Amino acid sequence: LGWSTFDTSASGVVNHALTNVTITNNWVHHSNGSISIRGLAGSPTTSVTITGNVWNNIGQNGTGTSNNWACIEVNTAVSVTISGNSASDTLPGSWGEGQVFQLWHVNNIDVHSNTLTNNHQGIWFANPGNSAAAPTGAIHHNAISGTADFALQAESAFSGGGTVNAENNWWGHPSG
Repeated sequence: LGWSTFDTSASGVVNHALTNVTITNNWVHHSNGSISIRGLAGSPTTSVTITGNVWNNIGQNGTGTSNNWACIEVNTAVSVTISGNSASDTLPGSWGEGQVFQLWHVNNIDVHSNTLTNNHQGIWFANPGNSAAAPTGAIHHNAISGTADFALQAESAFSGGGTVNAENNWWGHPSG
């Protein structure tokens, strides 16, 4: 229950990516690890679907400082759909991260109908070295409230790419 709950690439050691990944109807709780779906730069995962899952108390299995960084990380994928999930009470791990959804090098996203409550961070678009293009897609009909650090954030400037529409979400207050 430390570094990873599930990791498709063992941090890049495996030299092939999965084509299609579906993570559905799981309950992950009191874990100090993260779920990681990682494609390769030359072979991105074609499709990732994450739906109907529940995360509770990530970073809280009682063993001290946690190595979690997110409930789920998707790295290097063409199309990602994240819908109908619930996450609550995610704490920061040893790197200071504690996102619910961490997205790296993703081309198209559809994040909808999720409930994120009382987490350290919400949805994060990672872009180390400003090397990735921004994704295209939408983040809509989500209820995101009680985040300690941020609800939605992009790490740094993207090198071109698309636009992500984040309208029609509940951000925990009528003013947004």
